[in-house]
Amino acid sequence: MLAAGLLLAFAVLASAQTLTDDFSKYADGDEGWPAWQASAVGIGMRNHSVEADGGVLQWREAPYAAAVTFTCELTVQSEAGQPTGWATAGIGLRSDERNYWQLNLVRAPEKEQFRHYLELHECLDGQWLAESQEGSRLPRKPGGGDTYNWQVNQTYTLELALTPTEISGRIAVGEQAVGRFAYDLAGDGRPVRGGRPCLRVNSMAVRFDNAKVVVAQTAPEPKDERQFPVWTPQDAEKLTEGTGFFSTYRDKDGRWWLVDPEGKAYFDVGTDHCNYSAHFCQALGYAPYNRNMEKKYGGPDAWAEVETARLKSWSFNTLAAGHHPSTRHRGLSHILFASMGSRFAPRDWICEPLHWTGFPNVFSPDWERHCRLVARQIAKEGRRDPWCLGTFFDNELEWYGKQGDLVDELFQLGADHTAKRAFWDWLRKRYSDVAGVSKALGTDYADAAAFLAATAVPPQSEQLAAVREAFLTVIAERYFKACYEALKEADPEHLTWGCRFAGRAPEAALAVAGRYTDVFTINTYPRVDLDTGRLLEVQRQFRDYYAKVQKPFVITEWSFPALDSGLPCKNGAGMRVDTQAQKARCYQVFADAMIELPFMIGYHYFMWVDEPAQGISDTFPEDSNYGLVNVNDEPYTELVETASRVNAAAHQRHKLSQYSGDVAMAFVGGKLTLRNDTQWPARGKLSALGGGRMQTADVAVPAGEAVTPAGADWGKAAYVLLQQWDGTVTRLAPAARAGKLEAVNAGLQLVGGVPTVRDGQQPALAWLHDLAPGTAVALKPLTKALTPVEQLDLTTEQAAFRCASRSGRLFDGVGARANGQELHLGPLDFAVHLTVNGQHQWVVPDAVEETLLGENDDAWIVEATLVRKGEGDVVTAVDDAGKPAPQQAGPGRFRARVRAVVFKSAPLALVRPLWVESLDKRPWQLVDCFWFCRPAIGGAEADDRKGGPSVPNYYRRAEYWTDAKLGGAFGALSPDDSWNVHFWADEGGGFHPDARREVDRTLAQSERWTADDWPYLWVYALRTEAEVNDMIRRANQAADVIVSGR
Repeated sequence: MLAAGLLLAFAVLASAQTLTDDFSKYADGDEGWPAWQASAVGIGMRNHSVEADGGVLQWREAPYAAAVTFTCELTVQSEAGQPTGWATAGIGLRSDERNYWQLNLVRAPEKEQFRHYLELHECLDGQWLAESQEGSRLPRKPGGGDTYNWQVNQTYTLELALTPTEISGRIAVGEQAVGRFAYDLAGDGRPVRGGRPCLRVNSMAVRFDNAKVVVAQTAPEPKDERQFPVWTPQDAEKLTEGTGFFSTYRDKDGRWWLVDPEGKAYFDVGTDHCNYSAHFCQALGYAPYNRNMEKKYGGPDAWAEVETARLKSWSFNTLAAGHHPSTRHRGLSHILFASMGSRFAPRDWICEPLHWTGFPNVFSPDWERHCRLVARQIAKEGRRDPWCLGTFFDNELEWYGKQGDLVDELFQLGADHTAKRAFWDWLRKRYSDVAGVSKALGTDYADAAAFLAATAVPPQSEQLAAVREAFLTVIAERYFKACYEALKEADPEHLTWGCRFAGRAPEAALAVAGRYTDVFTINTYPRVDLDTGRLLEVQRQFRDYYAKVQKPFVITEWSFPALDSGLPCKNGAGMRVDTQAQKARCYQVFADAMIELPFMIGYHYFMWVDEPAQGISDTFPEDSNYGLVNVNDEPYTELVETASRVNAAAHQRHKLSQYSGDVAMAFVGGKLTLRNDTQWPARGKLSALGGGRMQTADVAVPAGEAVTPAGADWGKAAYVLLQQWDGTVTRLAPAARAGKLEAVNAGLQLVGGVPTVRDGQQPALAWLHDLAPGTAVALKPLTKALTPVEQLDLTTEQAAFRCASRSGRLFDGVGARANGQELHLGPLDFAVHLTVNGQHQWVVPDAVEETLLGENDDAWIVEATLVRKGEGDVVTAVDDAGKPAPQQAGPGRFRARVRAVVFKSAPLALVRPLWVESLDKRPWQLVDCFWFCRPAIGGAEADDRKGGPSVPNYYRRAEYWTDAKLGGAFGALSPDDSWNVHFWADEGGGFHPDARREVDRTLAQSERWTADDWPYLWVYALRTEAEVNDMIRRANQAADVIVSGR
């Protein structure tokens, strides 16, 4: 501690030194420097007073004193804070940011009925209420007024007096005291005994007037002379000359590394929220882990000694986001957090921080100053510390706004908003004048005032898409540049660690982020295929990001909650698995994949300890099993043993990492050709089954080239399989089979009970009963051509798919059958997700224009033209409680052609759209295509529920509804995961059977989008839940089947 217990070298002044300030000499917006120093832009000079809604203003001109009386007038103008939080305003005597006395007016949160009262408390070594805590408790002297109900717009005079033996506070209206407080400092304790006057506000709008300080006794001001432990040398190869601090390095092969203060290679392996105080639970009124740790260890120091030793034994080397300060300098590096944008957004935003972080108004005249003030505070923590890796800018800002495009938020802002005015200036320069802007955006703005007054997002168009992307680059430039330059100015020794994007990052921001960060950071919660042990998609996503960023990456959150922990796991990100063994396997698959990316210099597992079973809060209800340990501090053995092994090997594995492009294969003239159209050399492994034996070969294709692989006669194989650098598998049948239209088993196991469809003008299909590896069966054309019908009744022994009406549904009745009995499950709807005038709509057809039916021995094929022509309600975005957003415009009108293949040997229909066209005068954006399995089991929704574990993002791909009494399983799955399938029920009782695939195409009237080569979604109708596993088995086998011929 810097400030407490300083009793030597006091200077008793011959006469008291008095300073006054009525704040009349400062310009509006000034912080008062050098007489005053602000901690935030929310406090400063205005209207010949100090006006504030948040922050600290310290009176630098006043001497650091041990005997001092400070008075100031305070008027609360409004209680502006969030109803769930505390709001305070008052005066203080401040030694430093962790040690001070504070005399406050307080407004309690809503749960305490917003009561008003007064307080005088001490913060000692960062511990608030220290004067009443064990180990720092002080005798309280007689006083009163704690419960005084102060009033808004009433001026109070606050007085805080410190002597070597006492601290006292007085609050008065005029001459009448309404509150008195005092504590005895005469003992041997170590309370705060010196400081400078300060003004402090949190979540209130207030005015301070007429400050006065009388100094009777000065004291030496504590110096920031923190001595950090020297860096402990590690056993690793030296890559470059050390700087005394962490830095980044790119070796001769282009491989990135973090390097330690000595210049040695350092692969960053961290975990988030290793925190003695984690996690507060609103429902309980305390943090269960913290309460358990207090009982177990007695305090944070003893706790930190044990837990940091554990982390090191599990081969972690970094304390990442949210760690407790007591864990620092115990053999682990650490990272600081600035929260530049999320601190600023509540006071001035582009995207309002309602339930998440929002996005700051980077065009505010206060934005850059705010960044400098925050950086100045953060630098005090880390400057000269060799164990500090650097500082995060932020966490998961809303880069996509509330509705998918951050720039759309600008159109909806008020006329005086600085961001909207900056946007207008940019548009005018881009398009020359108002007429040019209106022509480009399809609007009719008469002048600048008309644009600024308008709040509607222009109609969808290619020009609007271009504007969104281009101006998002401007936003990104202002955000990243201000954060980066402020931190580098305040602390040039340490690295900047980016903004921790949430899962994805806008293309327009990537290059900018690369210019203004040392380390690019992103949180991700991917899926792992537990059957194959393959991580899905993210390696290519990150590689393609890196092509634009050109800076090293660290993954700053990732996790896989397990349901056997006993926690609900209903809220929060991450693919859910059943067991800790599966969770441990996912840890290994993900970590190994990241280690093998040459631009990846580390990963931070989310997180140290589980969340409370009751959730964290009403607005942040996470309740999931993310922890290395549970709330009782018990480690999950399988997870930490796996983490120990994987983490320990990370450094050596990363040394072998290399860049790789992608290989495309085709048969050209009977010969196999491999082509690489990327900027990196590509690598992979070829396998082929021919002549009853498997042939394999490693292949490499230079960037931008095509090769014919040597070795086997690939053209004579039954099939060729290519495993790419990231585990992606591509299968191809040789061109020699052209014209035969055969289904080939391109796997190593027998395939049975699997459908195969080859689309085209003349579809062909087959139900594969038993197909051995490398063998083929001919697909069958339709024996009955597509013919118009009025109704559908496709009934087998196992299922029924019917449509008796022309109401717009593909099937208005789907049923599961067994032993001649049928259980009605519900209808199947096609829908489009579109945006009209900036609002998201989910629109279903209201009529069927045409239905065609064809068949062969194995299946029926249905093609239907569905339309939406009428008005009426549409589905808008709903919150967790099921409350929809108000509908702002009529539904987007469209026509769609869809196809279904209903198989006669299984309770299964394969469905997909063929095309969608706009019938609307307004252009709109086709965001996704949807299929909805709407539950009405037994004829009604009563007792219907989501089948399987009632959690989001379950690892098994099948989602379905069932009935608690009648059973059944009505659901969907995507064999290749190209459809995003997620069924859920909101708190209002609404069912959301979401099966969607992204389109992202703007359509003008009569314009058509075609779903070329789209895969089918499987829709199944089962009599029991137990049959779902068999459907999953079929889907897994389907991945091995390819179609040869043309």
